[in-house]
Amino acid sequence: MSPVKKLPKARPVFKPKNVIKASSPFAKTKFTPTKRKLTAAEVREFKQSLLAIRDRLSGQISSLKSDSLKRQDEVNSVEDGTDAFERQFALNIASTENDSIFEIEEALRRIDAGTFGTCEVTGEPIELERLKAIPYARYSLAAQAEMEKGKAPHRQSAVLRAL
Repeated sequence: MSPVKKLPKARPVFKPKNVIKASSPFAKTKFTPTKRKLTAAEVREFKQSLLAIRDRLSGQISSLKSDSLKRQDEVNSVEDGTDAFERQFALNIASTENDSIFEIEEALRRIDAGTFGTCEVTGEPIELERLKAIPYARYSLAAQAEMEKGKAPHRQSAVLRAL
């Protein structure tokens, strides 16, 4: 029997003494969203903002549709696929923006009905910060998070790009 060869000792693992652990930036600050009923002045500001966004999106949709439905060059079979792709892409963007306009119209109806800024699920006020980011929001952060956990269909709106 041959002698068993001993393996060299393992190197000690380097362990620094003062390690700073990464944490969320929110862990250091006590961020609590503002949940309160909106004032009449705030509702007026949101209405003006929603109308401006709606007008801007309507103009963009008209431009996209007219540009994508016109053919400005003569037929070139080499570029037909690219042109068709670009037209389809522009029409998809227009469709998404149409969805955003629908949401804006619904928010304007909620303003007229006096329910703007109230979560449609919980009945609680929607956080002011959320409304400033997404002025047509229907749900509070908590309700939206619960809906997304349930894997409800979710599409990012063109309104966010327009802001």
